[in-house]
Amino acid sequence: MKSRQYMGADDPEEIELKEELSEMIDKDMVARLGLIGEFLKTNHQMDYLDKLVTERTTYLLNFLVVAIEKDNYNPYKSESKESEVHRYVRGTHQAIFLIRLTFQLVHLEAMFLDMLLRKVVKHQLQEDGLYAEHVGKILDVPVDYLCRRWQKVASHSSSNPLINLDMLSEYNSLQKDFSQLLITPDDRQLDPAYNKLLGLQKTMTKACGRAFIEYDALLAKQKERVSHGIQLKSKKGKHKGLPSDGTVWHVSVKTLNFLLNGLMNYRETLEHPCMQRCNELRGFVKGNAANTTVGSIVLTITETLKNTLIEISKGYRNTSLAQIFLLNNFHFIQKRIKESGLLSKDIKNSGFVSQYQKLMDAAQDKYASHSWDRALEYVSILDSQKILKKCEKKADGKIYPDRWAKASIKSKFKEFNERFAKQYEDQSVWSVPDADLRSQIRNRNMKKILDAYELFYMTYHKVQFSRNMGKHLKYTPRNLKAMLESLLPD
Repeated sequence: MKSRQYMGADDPEEIELKEELSEMIDKDMVARLGLIGEFLKTNHQMDYLDKLVTERTTYLLNFLVVAIEKDNYNPYKSESKESEVHRYVRGTHQAIFLIRLTFQLVHLEAMFLDMLLRKVVKHQLQEDGLYAEHVGKILDVPVDYLCRRWQKVASHSSSNPLINLDMLSEYNSLQKDFSQLLITPDDRQLDPAYNKLLGLQKTMTKACGRAFIEYDALLAKQKERVSHGIQLKSKKGKHKGLPSDGTVWHVSVKTLNFLLNGLMNYRETLEHPCMQRCNELRGFVKGNAANTTVGSIVLTITETLKNTLIEISKGYRNTSLAQIFLLNNFHFIQKRIKESGLLSKDIKNSGFVSQYQKLMDAAQDKYASHSWDRALEYVSILDSQKILKKCEKKADGKIYPDRWAKASIKSKFKEFNERFAKQYEDQSVWSVPDADLRSQIRNRNMKKILDAYELFYMTYHKVQFSRNMGKHLKYTPRNLKAMLESLLPD
C-alpha cells in the first residue's frame, strides 16, 4: 500500500483502485449531490448539509457492505493456516485489505467533499465550523466500520501475534497520512473519526501484547498434553508429539521459526513507541536481560520453551533417551539463536549461550551416567589383585583361575556384555542430527567407557575362565570403539 504522498497521477495501483471504485459509484448520486452543492451556493440554506450527511453516510455504508460483506469477503473468518502461527505470510490476512480499503475510501471521500463544499460555500462553512462538524460525521462511517470489524478480527486471531503485528504495522505505515485526512487546513479535527482512529492504534497495540501472552500460554500448556508414554495426541488423533528417536521436537522447530523468521519481519513495529507504551507487553517481558523489545520477547518465549521441554522429557520411560531429547533441542535452540545475529545486539548481555551450554553439559552428564554407569561397575579392576591371586600360571604359559576366580571374571564379562548390548541396541535407533553435537556425545562416551574397558580387558583376557572364551571376549577394545563411534546416527 502506498501512502498518499507517494501516489502520483500515473501510479498504476491508484489508477486501478480508482477504476474499481468508480464502477461502484452511483453517477446519479454524484449528480444529485452536485445539485445540492449548487443549491447551497445560491441559497445558503444550511439545513441541506444534514441531507448531504444522510446521503453520504448511507452511500458509504452501503458501499462497504457491498464491497466487503456481500462480495464473499469475511475479514474475521477462520483461515486454514491461521493455526500454524509460524507459517503466516505478511500481508495475506484479509483484514489488511480492510485497512487499505478504509484508507482509500476516506482519502477519496475527503477529496470529494472538499471539492463539493469547501470551494462552494467555503467562507461561511469554515467560519461556522460546519465543515468540520458535517464532514467529520461522514468520514466517521468508514473509520467506525473499520474499528468494529477489527474487533472481530482480533478475537479470531488472538493467539497469532504475527497477524496482530501485521495489522498494526499496516496501520502505522498509513497512520500519518490517515490522520492528516481527518484534520482540516485550519487545524480542526474531524471528530469523532479522528479520535476513533487514535484509539484504534492503542487497541491494536494491546491486542499484540495479549497475543504474545496467549501464544506463550499455549506453548506452556504443551506439557499438560503429555499422555501415557512418549506420545502427544493432536486433535485429529494422530501422534505428533515427542519423537521416539529423541530428535528435535516439532514444536521447538515451529517456535524458533516463529521467533526468527516471522517475528523479525516486524522489528520496526515492535520497537515503535506505541509498543514501548504497551502495558500488556511490558508485563509479559518483565525481568529479562534483553537490550531490545525483540530480544525481550525472544528470551521470554525461549524460556517457556526450555521449561516445557524439561517437563515433557519426563514422558520418556528411558532416562537416557530423555537426555538425548533435551540435548538435541537445547543444541538446536542455541545454534539457531547464534546464527540469527540476536547475540550481537538484542540479547548480548543475557548470558544466553552460557546458560544453554550449562544445560547441555548437565544433560550429557546425566545421559552418560544413566547409559553406562551400571555396565562400568562390572569392569572395575579394584578387586583384580584379589582375583588374580586365585589364578595360577601353568607351564603352557596360560593362566588358570580357581572356581571362585573363574566365576567372578565370567560374571564381570557377562554382565558388561549384556548391559552394553542392551544400550547399543536401544541407542542405535536414537538420532542426533547435528554433526557437532553427535561428535561431542560420542567422544565423551569413548572417554568414559573405552579407557576403563581396555584396562579391564587387558587384565583378564589371558585368564582361562571359560571353555568358550570367544563368547565372553566378543568385545575387543577395537570393536568396542567402532561400535561407540556408530551410536546415535543422524
